[in-house]
Amino acid sequence: MAFSTEGWRKIVVDDQIYYWQTTRSPDLFHVRPEREPNRLLWVTSSQCGNDVATVFRRGVTPRIVRDAIVVAIDHAWLAERPSMRLALFNNPIRYVCRRPIWLTSTVAQLAASIFAESAFDQMPILADALQDAGCDNADILDHCRSEKRTQAVGLG
Repeated sequence: MAFSTEGWRKIVVDDQIYYWQTTRSPDLFHVRPEREPNRLLWVTSSQCGNDVATVFRRGVTPRIVRDAIVVAIDHAWLAERPSMRLALFNNPIRYVCRRPIWLTSTVAQLAASIFAESAFDQMPILADALQDAGCDNADILDHCRSEKRTQAVGLG
């Protein structure tokens, strides 16, 4: 074992052992596979309204962790990516994987300025930039174009 498991909880998914822990941030947890502890999965709430925040306020459950691991594996976390970030959306709970190719300089600048200035009315422009960068994820694009959104999804 290349890292200390102190403070990490153990979970078994498909006969593989993973370790997970919550962080100081109430809307983030990490997962590491036992066999490849250099791989890191970050799972964060989408910060979109109070409903999602309550998922993490109640505490990250083994079911949330298990589901996140399964989604990450399906998106080639163990095959291709040493680190990966998933965003958790509520109602129903679902995970969205961001692709590094979507993070063009235009997308990054737009997301940073929208967040810094609380200019959430500019989110449809961000959706267009994401789509131009190759994003075809309906959850992300619909969220950016939705009038019900209250805060931006962190893309970093």
